[in-house]
Amino acid sequence: PAPLWPKDGSEWGILALDMGSIGMIFAVVWSECPAIPSYLAFVYSFAIVGMLAGLIKFQYSLGREGNTKRYPCAQSISSILGMTQVALGIWGMTLVFPNVAYLGNPSPDTCEFGPMLAMFIPSVIIAIVAVVVSGYVVHACVAGAKKE
Repeated sequence: PAPLWPKDGSEWGILALDMGSIGMIFAVVWSECPAIPSYLAFVYSFAIVGMLAGLIKFQYSLGREGNTKRYPCAQSISSILGMTQVALGIWGMTLVFPNVAYLGNPSPDTCEFGPMLAMFIPSVIIAIVAVVVSGYVVHACVAGAKKE
């Protein structure tokens, strides 16, 4: 097996993308969102889970061929963290979508722009993923039914 170090440029690039969640934390630290009391819990949870998954994938080079089988524990933990992030994204949807009007009219009395944007972006991404996966499942079921 190839050694885990040194990492190539694409692995460093993927790590940088995975660490992008830290921007969510900076967006909420100096802002207020009293209309959504659990905004900090969502943002911190989503960002930390995403960064942990990214660090595990980076440390064990899970993007390299064969490493998911060489490091099954790391792969399992990474997968569990991925599913946790999906669940957190669904929670984010329940927080953001009913309050999306605050994006157009941010205020310290309701919700400032930073926290709304930090919650909106991952919620929309998870919503898109859910729609695409649902479409794939429906397509697979229809294609399977046609074969029978």
